[in-house]
Amino acid sequence: MKIRTIPLNAYLLKPASRPQSCYTEDTLEKVTWYRWENKKPVKLADANSLDTSGAPLVAVSNEPSNSPLWQQFIRENLELDAFGNTRQSLGTAIFYPLQQKDKPTRWICYTFGSASSKIRRRSMEPRFGLIVALNEICLSSTDAGVRKAQHRSVSSGPYVADFRSGSDTDIEDFGFDSVLDLLKAAGGNITDETDNQKTRSIFGARSFKSSESVESIDCLKKYATAAFKTYRSQKYTDQYGFVDQIVPVDDEATEEKLRLEVLDQIENLDSRVDVLLPADLEKTDNQDAICYYARPKKSVSKASDKTLTLGAVKNILNPGKVDLSSELRFLDSERKELFKVPILDCLTTEIKLDDKDYVLFDGDFYKVDGNFLQRVNKQISQIKTVDLDLKYDGGREDKWIEKVVNQNKARFLNLDQNFARPKGESKFEPCDIIDVDRRALIHAKRKGRSSSLTYLYTQATRSCELLTEDSDLRSQFKTHIDKNPADENIRIQAKSLIDALGNRSHGCEMILALLGDWNKKDLTNLPLLAKLSLLPTLQAIRRTGFEPKISLITQ
Repeated sequence: MKIRTIPLNAYLLKPASRPQSCYTEDTLEKVTWYRWENKKPVKLADANSLDTSGAPLVAVSNEPSNSPLWQQFIRENLELDAFGNTRQSLGTAIFYPLQQKDKPTRWICYTFGSASSKIRRRSMEPRFGLIVALNEICLSSTDAGVRKAQHRSVSSGPYVADFRSGSDTDIEDFGFDSVLDLLKAAGGNITDETDNQKTRSIFGARSFKSSESVESIDCLKKYATAAFKTYRSQKYTDQYGFVDQIVPVDDEATEEKLRLEVLDQIENLDSRVDVLLPADLEKTDNQDAICYYARPKKSVSKASDKTLTLGAVKNILNPGKVDLSSELRFLDSERKELFKVPILDCLTTEIKLDDKDYVLFDGDFYKVDGNFLQRVNKQISQIKTVDLDLKYDGGREDKWIEKVVNQNKARFLNLDQNFARPKGESKFEPCDIIDVDRRALIHAKRKGRSSSLTYLYTQATRSCELLTEDSDLRSQFKTHIDKNPADENIRIQAKSLIDALGNRSHGCEMILALLGDWNKKDLTNLPLLAKLSLLPTLQAIRRTGFEPKISLITQ
């Protein structure tokens, strides 16, 4: 047969998954099954007759498919009745069993056409392709690097960044932070010593993608065996071991156990579990528009709860009529619904399960290296907090700022929503409050999800950097102070503080005020990614001459 170089896309099924369990019931009815035997396909009656004794299995799907809208437009407007009418969605999946000594058989699945979209995502190992690709890069005969990388970044909000390079590049050069970011996919060009120094392009995420020379279906067994062997290698840990520090949990059985542990923590009001406001999910122009929340199955018009506490969550769950997937409705000051969020998305905690460490944040569970987690918590616990002698009883930040400033007019100046704009750049908010007694700028944020808190960190850091570096921005800020209706004496003190920022030894403070329910809680209760990004934030602020401080404002 003719040898072709074709792109291959391989998935590893989870230990408990089998070929027939990979498809939804609707799709399974449209799949024709074959057993590959003596280099020929033998048609099977149905999925129930699959033989898992060791023979490869082939699943072929052939479904009618709607023609694209442009074809429909041409067909209707040009009266071409047959144009684009016969379309099919073709897909083939080839499952290879991998025998293991004293272990259950594992299956690798090669997908072609539409087959990959028809297989249950939950049936696949979530990091199979990534680990194979990283191992391949590390095992290459050359000092290969990465040419394509994708990571989930949380430096200023949760988003997926995709980078490409024309040459082998170190992973850090893609803007990837091995502590703050989660590597989702990686690939590059590698040299294969076993195939006459042939250069291959590879890419791995959930699946492992590569271009290979294929003479027949039987050749795939060789590639499946090699990929599985590479997957089990630990070579990647030499250079890319950081990918094991935080690993998304993508196993239904483990997730269910973790959910039960969270429920138990809530029932016991465990200090490890905390409740966060999902402010970063708001769809309004006013990021801080949340004023109330409505419990499941309760009237929105009568909602009066302003602060979401652990005790409130316990009361919501206790009757047994709702669960962690039930949605809380968040409302503005007129009790108009802004959005709905599952209760689970509002929680953060750390869990020990089967001697392994897990964390919950931003609605997802992650398995975390225990030593790594201990180091982070130790560093976070050493951060000293300051008591501003202020209270927070729920509601929006702007309303809280107005209240505390009105109660302390000789000490505080309200600069909320007063912006400065660097030339050619976006505007920024220097601070929410000036505390003339402490000679401090204060940025306030309700305790929320990782992206909400990292936005606060970014805002404070940028303020410190720009105000100390640019005299024009200090002048803009002083103009806002001059226009403030506060007493002249406090305005003079505030402008004096801003003038002092031109000297790196100004000794002023930058205070991050975190508003929320802090009863028996401390900074270690923050979401993991918020804790990780807090540490470099404090360092960056300190480099500008400011003394960074954290204040936990509670009831």
